[in-house]
Amino acid sequence: MIDHNDDSDIGLDNGLDIGLDDQIGLLRQQSSSHFWVSIVFLVLLIIAFAMGVMALANAHANTAAISIIKPEHRAQLFNRKMTTAKAKAEQQYASYLNKMNDDAILAVTDTYDTLHQLSMESERQYAQLLTTYQAMVYDAASRIKGSGEWFYYYEQDIIRLVSAANNRQRALKQYISQD
Repeated sequence: MIDHNDDSDIGLDNGLDIGLDDQIGLLRQQSSSHFWVSIVFLVLLIIAFAMGVMALANAHANTAAISIIKPEHRAQLFNRKMTTAKAKAEQQYASYLNKMNDDAILAVTDTYDTLHQLSMESERQYAQLLTTYQAMVYDAASRIKGSGEWFYYYEQDIIRLVSAANNRQRALKQYISQD
């Protein structure tokens, strides 16, 4: 037997005693709003489907335009690519020869020698500066009472800087002697 007073299945469980006609009216309103929501979703679904079909047709049109390269044409294609690469290489080589025919290579060598001499002189002078600074600080520390302790504190740093400068100078000499 059906109990018509059970309102929980239609969302009317609010404690009010509503008649059957009122319940039917509320259900009619709910079903009407559900109908319009479903119509909107159906339209969106149709639009999405149509866009998918158009994208698929576009992709098919793009891929249909691609021609399949037959095996006998691959050799010709490879030969054309090799000819193009050879022409580019010849152009680059000609450009290289044009640059090196003049005295550009001598200018590079002269610049390299000048830079080497400057860097060697700079390293030698830096090592000499650090050695002189170390001697000066030692002399000053020996004359002032209590300052010898801070000289010995910084002496290892000065020794490390001097040895690094000497190592760079030796590395530059070795690099030049390799050429």
